[in-house]
Amino acid sequence: DTSSITLCNPPPTQLVDPSFENFYPLTETWDDWYISHGTPSGGATPRTGNTAVFLWSATTNGILEGEGLFTCFDFDSTKCYDISFWARVNDSTLNASFDLFATSDLSIQQSSNFAGGPIPAVFSDPIGPIPFNNLGTNWSFIVITGYQPSNNFNQFWFYPNHPNSLIAAKIWVDDINIVEVPCCDLELSATSSCDATGGSIDLTVTG
Repeated sequence: DTSSITLCNPPPTQLVDPSFENFYPLTETWDDWYISHGTPSGGATPRTGNTAVFLWSATTNGILEGEGLFTCFDFDSTKCYDISFWARVNDSTLNASFDLFATSDLSIQQSSNFAGGPIPAVFSDPIGPIPFNNLGTNWSFIVITGYQPSNNFNQFWFYPNHPNSLIAAKIWVDDINIVEVPCCDLELSATSSCDATGGSIDLTVTG
């Protein structure tokens, strides 16, 4: 999509607005976060600052609907990242998840999108689904460690996911951070030798 190429070219190596503060209530839009589907809104009860983001998901008429946001970020396939954020949910017993992805294929949807826009069908690399069971109705701190992209990507995308239920799974998110960390790919190799006096095994760790 040419608009996504223009939007995130070049992508930043740090999140521009990790706490969702550059928010315009009249239009329900941000400067540096973009709508992927639905109509995300600024949460009235942030963890810090003035604004969090509020998203929901449910299945209506057999269609999985909800809200999602993305921003520009330079994911390098040769590097690893820790991704952290604060979140709280309306009900931690729901069979729902908060799904995060790296992609390069999203374009900005207009805020006039109907409220429960379908999830865009684009190529993406899963960073991690966080079950609502791991979150609470109070703010919880979540860290995804050592994520290594399968390819180079220029967008960071997330949304709640509540399939097969009419009940809305709601999540508030604030203070997202992405930091580069060393990749830790350890390999263990062994060599053995035997002679008349006995045997030995040498172990070597590389990475």
